[in-house]
Amino acid sequence: MKTCFRFFLATAFLLGLSNAYAQVTDTAQATITIVQAITVTQQVGEDLRFDQANPGAALQTVAATDATRSAKFDITAEPSTAMTFSVQETAIGLDTAGGGGNCSGTAPASSNQTCLRVDTFTTDPATGASTSAGGALTVAIGATRTALADPTDSGSYSATFTLDVSY
Repeated sequence: MKTCFRFFLATAFLLGLSNAYAQVTDTAQATITIVQAITVTQQVGEDLRFDQANPGAALQTVAATDATRSAKFDITAEPSTAMTFSVQETAIGLDTAGGGGNCSGTAPASSNQTCLRVDTFTTDPATGASTSAGGALTVAIGATRTALADPTDSGSYSATFTLDVSY
């Protein structure tokens, strides 16, 4: 009888252990945080402005910190949050058709005397800066204009560039 009881006890013990560890479960929550939509607005009249120049003028750099010549954008987003921003284009081509003519910002600077290359865009502050406690941030953009060939057609040259902003 004792042997039968021991056998029964051992079998129950082994079955009990195997069932106890056969399945383990736990739970987790699914969460989401909704952040404020980002708005970007160029400040009126705050375009990237290079100096008036004559044919043969050297290249010119407008620093992003230049208060009178850098382009400025106002960003509204989640308060006290780091932002990532950059100019979408690597280079743009300024021409007398507002960048819509036969002018490529990727062309070598000396390839077309009616196309002026602008590149090496910089920002102030640097990307990664945070919005204020009120959710505001102003970003200024600077860049470099190529040297002007002689001759270069006279006229007003322009093109557009895009500021990308994200969380």
